[in-house]
Amino acid sequence: QFEDDKYYFSDHNVEIKGVSNGHNVVIVSLGNILVATGVTLTDSVIVAGELADFRGGVTLRAPPPYPAVISDGAVHADANVTIFGGIYSSGTVDLNPIKLHGVLIGENVEIQGGAGTLYTDDGNPMYYAPMPGVTYPNGLVTTRLVGGSWRERNDLE
Repeated sequence: QFEDDKYYFSDHNVEIKGVSNGHNVVIVSLGNILVATGVTLTDSVIVAGELADFRGGVTLRAPPPYPAVISDGAVHADANVTIFGGIYSSGTVDLNPIKLHGVLIGENVEIQGGAGTLYTDDGNPMYYAPMPGVTYPNGLVTTRLVGGSWRERNDLE
């Protein structure tokens, strides 16, 4: 049974189906995660050790500044998938066509266009904010001027 406000962990493959209105959920699998047609998750994050696979008719909305999908393997999404939040993958990202509101980071990214394809950051700086709880090496932290001063601050302040 799937419940709101929960953290789920599995060292096996996971299939998510029949969830039309899930809220505040983190799903972590050391294997593959398949998110089936008709699934809607709000304020939720998917973390896959291998493949994160989204099959048509899926909506995933992450709470900023957290990414929606993190994969140590690959990410695949086919038609009629909408994701609000970043996709971070250390492997291949294959998107055909989807609506992505956020940033896309991956190795060997393949984006197929077509009707309904949308890639935007919505002008939302939260998509670029450092993720809480993650340590960033100094060389990767950017600095900027604090408005109305000569002082610099890094993105982690």
